[in-house]
Amino acid sequence: LQVTWRHVLRHHFSAAWRAIVSFIGGPTLQRDLLFAWMAWFVILATDPEMPHGAARTAFDALFEVCSAFGNVGLSMGYSLENELSDVRPSTPQWFIDSLPPGEVGLSFCAGWPPVAKAMLVVVMIYG
Repeated sequence: LQVTWRHVLRHHFSAAWRAIVSFIGGPTLQRDLLFAWMAWFVILATDPEMPHGAARTAFDALFEVCSAFGNVGLSMGYSLENELSDVRPSTPQWFIDSLPPGEVGLSFCAGWPPVAKAMLVVVMIYG
């Protein structure tokens, strides 16, 4: 049996390709995507205002989930002056009054129900 560089390189490239494909399309990625989708679904399902609020709320919730999963810490946020009263009219006044003086912005999940916030914490820990 004669081994040439062509055979060696072909073997190593095919082994590397199989490793990459099994990692990207493997069960870990599928499990993580399923978990993120389920978390997004639970968050949307627990807050009756969210899917029916502004047109971008479902995307903002997905952004929050992905940001929490990657432990990035970004949020789409609300502007206290104009968006909070329009997008989430059921936000309690005591919550708005409890903000520090001069606070002009809130995290998008600030007005979520406790179950949705707990799910976001679970996503942070899992990610």
